[in-house]
Amino acid sequence: MDTSTLLIDDIPNLFSDLAVPDGSTEQPVELEKLLTALTEAVKSAAPSYRGLALTLIIDKQPVSLTSAEVGNTSDIATSLRLWLAWIPSLGADSRITFYASTPGTFVDLAADLAFVLGSESLRLDEDIPSVLVSDLTGVGRLSAINRAVGVLISHGHTTDSAQRELRHTADVTRISIQKAAEAVTDDPSSTLWN
Repeated sequence: MDTSTLLIDDIPNLFSDLAVPDGSTEQPVELEKLLTALTEAVKSAAPSYRGLALTLIIDKQPVSLTSAEVGNTSDIATSLRLWLAWIPSLGADSRITFYASTPGTFVDLAADLAFVLGSESLRLDEDIPSVLVSDLTGVGRLSAINRAVGVLISHGHTTDSAQRELRHTADVTRISIQKAAEAVTDDPSSTLWN
């Protein structure tokens, strides 16, 4: 079995593990381990691999991870973006993008993935950065919102009603959902949250 075929299996497997429904008794997803395995498979298929960018939209909040290979990444010449809209627990704008320095590296993989996932799920060479830097963004914001949801749950809300309450507070006061979350966590004992 060639590396491209293995990747066709690895990509859906990685993200199907993220689609575990709320309240599940299954073990937590080991995203780092799964991403490492996927990265190794991509490196085998694309020796000029330079890194990836993963953006997950969770509860309407983007969390982005960029992982660049060690060394110079200014020679990126091609990219393959895969939209992750087929994963029920993620927002439609969730995506993973692979980068490589050799033009045409992802053409065969893109054709194989298009056959499995549909051509509307991927794009070749649409976002080639001048340089790729490892980074993680959005976790603090999502964490603040999750803490506020926890406070609202302690006041008798369900998870869904807590999220609706945060959105309602943000809309009524014309502030961001993060600021609404901060208002809740700054005064967790307030009777406003009942």
